[in-house]
Amino acid sequence: MTNALLKSRKTKFYLYNVKLKKPTQENVSKYNEYRKCYNKAIKTGKKLYFQKSFEENKNDLRKTWTLLRDAIRKHNDKTSVLNEICSDGVYYREGKDISNKFNEYFTTIADNITTRINPSNRDCTYYMSEANSIFSFTHIQPRDIVKMVNGLESKSSQDMLGVSNKLIKRIIENIAVPLTHIVNLSLQSGNIPNELKIAKVYLFLNLNLKNLICYATCLIIDQLVFCQFSQKSLKK
Repeated sequence: MTNALLKSRKTKFYLYNVKLKKPTQENVSKYNEYRKCYNKAIKTGKKLYFQKSFEENKNDLRKTWTLLRDAIRKHNDKTSVLNEICSDGVYYREGKDISNKFNEYFTTIADNITTRINPSNRDCTYYMSEANSIFSFTHIQPRDIVKMVNGLESKSSQDMLGVSNKLIKRIIENIAVPLTHIVNLSLQSGNIPNELKIAKVYLFLNLNLKNLICYATCLIIDQLVFCQFSQKSLKK
């Protein structure tokens, strides 16, 4: 809250006390008018605050969701218990049945989506326009790797090998040269090791909803931090 709004709030409290002590028509009217102006200023201030905050954090999904919860005044309820789910119109209440339905959903979702895609006789190149520009990769330097890693968030979430951004940022000065060699080899050969294509998947539940498809969401963490700065290298 700005200093101007704090000062306005004090004025509002003062006018309120005056109204209570001397509830004349003039004092009541003065307080009501000032309260309307004050509430309007508060709403405008909140709107500007959230607009600025969303713009500043548009690339930070976690912070964006935090701002959304603040905007609608909703907080995480970690005390809720999942008692039942609904899948294809059938309710499941046993823990084993609920687990099996989740496993079934996530192991078949890709095939189910694929079957709903209309087949096409056209090759994918039909939709590609001919480009006049020449595209080529250039080798990156160790200083580029160091700069990109230092720009990563210091997250403790780990990949399949237990590597996190926080760990990489601590040791990057010592591994920048071999990492640069690996990234350049990948760019030069066009090959990415299969080990870097593995994802670590976590399941998060929205306990306020009971439909399996609606409240089941997953968070995918890239395998190895290497993927993050190799992708940043491609953008360069």
